Amino acid sequence: MSDTDSMQLCRGRVCPPNWISGTMSNSTNFGNQRYRPMAQHVSGFRHRQGSGRQGVCAAETAITLPIALLIIFAMLDLGLVSARQNALEYSVRRICRDVTTHGSDADVVQTQWGPAPIESNAGSGIPMVQSAVQTLPTMALEDVAVSIVWPSGSNDPGDRVEVSLRYVHDSFLYGWLPWTEWTLTSRCTMPIVN
Repeated sequence: MSDTDSMQLCRGRVCPPNWISGTMSNSTNFGNQRYRPMAQHVSGFRHRQGSGRQGVCAAETAITLPIALLIIFAMLDLGLVSARQNALEYSVRRICRDVTTHGSDADVVQTQWGPAPIESNAGSGIPMVQSAVQTLPTMALEDVAVSIVWPSGSNDPGDRVEVSLRYVHDSFLYGWLPWTEWTLTSRCTMPIVN
């Protein structure tokens, strides 16, 4: 077989037999294609340019990924705290408005609430907190403490009513963040309307 036949075979992706024996030069150009002996293919694969960078990337990822994930989860936790605080603020105003319409001059249809202080939770089913049950979506209702107090000791129109809600937020990253639990409170004071 002549060298010309070998070149024709190489262009058709068939390696000539003398490559395996290593009689050809280290690299041979046939047209636009560059062919190397089999021994160079194997050794060149292991020592490809930039392969040392893969270890550096793995080390950088091992250091930065946990920190990035901690920051992301901390932001999610703070977002949940903010959402729960906003829900408590809205719920306490709603309860307070309902209580102000159930004073001593309430209609026969409406029942009178107070002036005895009420200490309960949002899941207890008492009528004072029923308006806020749907506005506490991210919290277990049994964990939301409700306090309704009439500071003057009466529920006459013009007297004040004080409503407060309290919830303890447990972080889902317990031990990984400087905060483990936050006590979220919300208070509202309004005058009794009727």
